[in-house]
Amino acid sequence: MAIREGDGLAGQPTEASLEEAINSMGAEDEQDESPEDEEGEESEEVEESEESDASEDEEDTFTIKVDGKEVALKKSELIEQAQKGFDYTQKTMALAEERKHVEREKEHASKLRQDTEQVFNGQLERLQALEKFYETQVGDPPPIEWAQQDAAYYLAQKELHDQRKGQLQQAREVIAQLQQDQQRYRQAWIQQQADETERELSNTLPGWNANSIGELADYVDGYGLNAQTLDAAFVMPGIWKLAHKAMLYDKAAEAKSKVQAVQKVPKVSKPGTVNQPTNMAARKAAFEKARRNPSIDSIADLL
Repeated sequence: MAIREGDGLAGQPTEASLEEAINSMGAEDEQDESPEDEEGEESEEVEESEESDASEDEEDTFTIKVDGKEVALKKSELIEQAQKGFDYTQKTMALAEERKHVEREKEHASKLRQDTEQVFNGQLERLQALEKFYETQVGDPPPIEWAQQDAAYYLAQKELHDQRKGQLQQAREVIAQLQQDQQRYRQAWIQQQADETERELSNTLPGWNANSIGELADYVDGYGLNAQTLDAAFVMPGIWKLAHKAMLYDKAAEAKSKVQAVQKVPKVSKPGTVNQPTNMAARKAAFEKARRNPSIDSIADLL
């Protein structure tokens, strides 16, 4: 027989009341457990934050020397500075390699220019030697009288003379063309070297501007140094760096001499000379008078 709600013995719970009691107990257990869990999680977070704060406060500190002074850095700061130093070293090494590459390119270009100049000079020497040979071979044209005596011989000699004369003219034309090519090549190199020198001087010499080269050119010209006397050295940076140092030295020496002239103290005459002030001479005379004839008047004059 099934037991329904409301049936059962007095004081004993029915089936429905048991289920309600069990459910209510479970709900109470969950309510009791949830605050504890929340409190546990909060406590764990607080402990973790305290541990992290403590770890930050307790970070190792290292002492290093910078320019002779001791500097205290934390581990994180030391790592950061080390990384920056490593990056700087890498960039410096890369820049040094780039400069080496540029220097090698300059050396290669300089050697190529020298080789080209040697080729030009060698060709000119051979052509000029050929020119001299043709000059000795040309000689004078055959006289017209030979045509009356032997026309065939005269024509052969005239043809030979014209041929040698044409060879001489051709050699001279080739020499002129080669000299023009050499001059154009030299002018192009001079212009390129002048531009490179201008850039180097503007990057290395303090206060360099558009008027600096003219000022230095006038300065070195005062010592007889110019494009004619210096030739290719006039477009090299070394001559201008030396001139810049020399000009600054002369300016400093001139300014120093002006300061010394202003600060020079006038010469003071010794007592007893002709430049002695009038009051000193009168005082000396009064003293001698009082010494010879002591009196109130003489002492008054002395005072």
